[in-house]
Amino acid sequence: MKVTHITWQQITRRITAMKCANHGKRVYGVPRGGTIIAGLMGNVVDDPKNADIIVDDILDSGTTYKRWKARFPKKKFIVAFNRNEFPQNAWIEFPWEVEETQYELDDQAKRLAIMLDADYETALSKINLLIKQINNENKS
Repeated sequence: MKVTHITWQQITRRITAMKCANHGKRVYGVPRGGTIIAGLMGNVVDDPKNADIIVDDILDSGTTYKRWKARFPKKKFIVAFNRNEFPQNAWIEFPWEVEETQYELDDQAKRLAIMLDADYETALSKINLLIKQINNENKS
């Protein structure tokens, strides 16, 4: 699978256009990538109910868009990038999507263990297994 890297320069151009088209609007970013886009746009709110616009980093399968439009049908939903702009089989990678360090994995395992009322080693083992599966899928 070919990886298409989105650069900060590309993001800056998109953000500039998005800000011009939506000047003064209150923005809520869909967690995770959308929060970065919203932060770069400015005028960010912490609750989608208080937003004029909901933003995300990419429209890929449309699942996120449908979910948010179902919850907030009257809110404008915009994205920085559309999947259709890229080669069909390309994996789109943003600058903030970096490989996670073992420290981050340990931290996530501890949080997961608390949330699931499981032991730390079991949670870490499950996270590592999932990462291996995802990496194997991305290589195919």
